This record gives sequence, C-alpha cells and structure tokens, in this order.
Amino acid sequence: MKTTIATALITLASGVALAQTPAATPATAATPATAATPATKAAPATAATPAVAATPADAASAAKHAPKHHAKKHAAAKTGDMPAKTETKTQ
Repeated sequence: MKTTIATALITLASGVALAQTPAATPATAATPATAATPATKAAPATAATPAVAATPADAASAAKHAPKHHAKKHAAAKTGDMPAKTETKTQ
C-alpha cells in the first residue's frame, strides 16, 4: 500500500511539473483580476486559486525529496538497521 501511495504521489508530481509552463503562470495571475470584477464568480475562483497554487509546490517538493528518502530506506534495509516487517492482518 505504501508503494501505491508513493507511486500516486510521484505520478501527481510529474503531472503538475509538466503542467507548469511559462504560459500558464501569466494566465493564473490574470485570473484573479478578471474574476474579481463579477462579484458572484469571484468567491469560487479566489477560493480555488490558492489551493491550486499550493499544490504544485508540495508536489514538486515531494517529487524532489522522495527518491532521496526512499534510497535511504533501502540502504538501511540492506545493512540490517531496520526491524523486520511482520504481518498484522486480522481475519
């Protein structure tokens, strides 16, 4: 399950990194100014914009640091520093 989550995060980070282009940045900056004019549409656009803006930084950070920590985990497992995994399934 941890592998699945890690794979999903890396895939998400890759997609976000590909979506970040110089053309997208000015469009994002122009969106709040355009959305601020109509009062009814400003609140949803403004509420969605900060959440989207924070996600690429988090995803990029995870993509940058995940391989480093993942490699450390495997190195520790090879040397025997980590405890053995045990099955904890309940039936």
